[in-house]
Amino acid sequence: MAVNNVNAYVSSPEFTTDFKIIALALITPGYSSTPLDLMPFLVELNYYEDIHGNSVTGNVVLSDTIGILNFTALNGTEFIKVSFCKDNTPGLGNLNININKTFSIFSVSNRLINKGNNYETYTIDFCSEELMLSEQYRISKSYKGMLISDIISDIMKSFLKVGTGTVGTKNFICETTRGIYDFILPNKKIFQTINWLCQYAQPNNGLLGADMFFFENNNGFQFRSLQSLYLQESSATFTYNPKNIGEKHLVEEMYEILKLEITDSFDTLNALSKGTFFNRVTTIDPLTRTKINNDFKYNDYYKSSQTLNGAPVTNNYKNRHGLLSYDKPPPNMEAGALRLVPGNSNQGSVDYIKSKPGTTMRNNFIGDALKYRVGQSSLMKYYSLRITIPGNCEISAGDIININVLSIEPSTAKNQKDQNGEDYLSGKYLVSAARHLITSQTTYITVLEIVKESIKNNYVSVDESDAFWKSLVDGDQR
Repeated sequence: MAVNNVNAYVSSPEFTTDFKIIALALITPGYSSTPLDLMPFLVELNYYEDIHGNSVTGNVVLSDTIGILNFTALNGTEFIKVSFCKDNTPGLGNLNININKTFSIFSVSNRLINKGNNYETYTIDFCSEELMLSEQYRISKSYKGMLISDIISDIMKSFLKVGTGTVGTKNFICETTRGIYDFILPNKKIFQTINWLCQYAQPNNGLLGADMFFFENNNGFQFRSLQSLYLQESSATFTYNPKNIGEKHLVEEMYEILKLEITDSFDTLNALSKGTFFNRVTTIDPLTRTKINNDFKYNDYYKSSQTLNGAPVTNNYKNRHGLLSYDKPPPNMEAGALRLVPGNSNQGSVDYIKSKPGTTMRNNFIGDALKYRVGQSSLMKYYSLRITIPGNCEISAGDIININVLSIEPSTAKNQKDQNGEDYLSGKYLVSAARHLITSQTTYITVLEIVKESIKNNYVSVDESDAFWKSLVDGDQR
């Protein structure tokens, strides 16, 4: 039987990966009205948040010597209470924040029975109850003359019972959108419907974009725009230093990066293909037989948008057509990143249509919204890292953190260049996903997927008057 190390229950941690489990309990009416304590059987606990996912999920691996599955008659309609934190230690600030939630159990997987030693191991998979409800029901309802944010708020209250007095037990942070819409929900599942509405939603924060995301983290459900997330204060600063710089205090070690992986530093070919710097959405109205080109130009967007670090991810390099990456294509060519969608933006101005009230719907602005969403969705992860840090309950998906990747260049007492950090990897990042991992060996780590759409300093600009550059162009060698 796997039993927690006694250090998991001490009042103060000795190491950065120590933790304290407050509750890990199975709640099932088939067994007893009293929750069953699962802590003595814990092998591993995983807790996941992701801004690209609508719900918190996780799993717990157990080493069972008493036959829990048999005498509780576990069948996937039970709940599991999960509550853990860092211990209260002077100087650790908010690191004693709890993750304290009750989840729906939906499956038991990886079950392995060991008859010789009279025990079995298995994984209990869980998720937020709202995800179960979303998969259980579809909705079809019409909304006329409403903000998309108000529509989503109504869906949360009416169908998921979130935020409705004593019934709702979770927070819902809903950012206001702009534009009045008429929608008939297309009989999709609840979260599918919200994600469908996100494609049209544009934030009412004075910034260009259609960057609304719906997700759940430790603070509840969020309907937020990327740029409003970028405006948040940084939750913490973490440092990656490959050199041994001597003994540190426990508090300092709590903010050191244990492992760093660069998952994406740039991919220009992929960016051009997806339309990161320039993309065109052509809306075609089958009723009026007209089309409109809606162009996303990175340079125009960058000048009017909120960024994390200030500097753009392009320079003034021109291709052999003399065009920048965010310029329109030449007159004799079409944009490589092209999307065709039905639209209705011209209908209200056509005499024979507007003369018959009720024959048209409000403009859905799909061309404008989609061009921004394509560009912003790709830009947000132009630089992507995966970092492992000592367990930290304070950090959630959707937070902003600072990363300081110190230079690998050897430093001297007179030249402490490494303290300035590595230019392109250091800076502010958005936490796109967080995984909290606890094992029975008193180890608690947090793995973060972090992304950014800008850099701290400008790239070196390409100067076509430079002699070497001019020789390449004149010689047609590039």
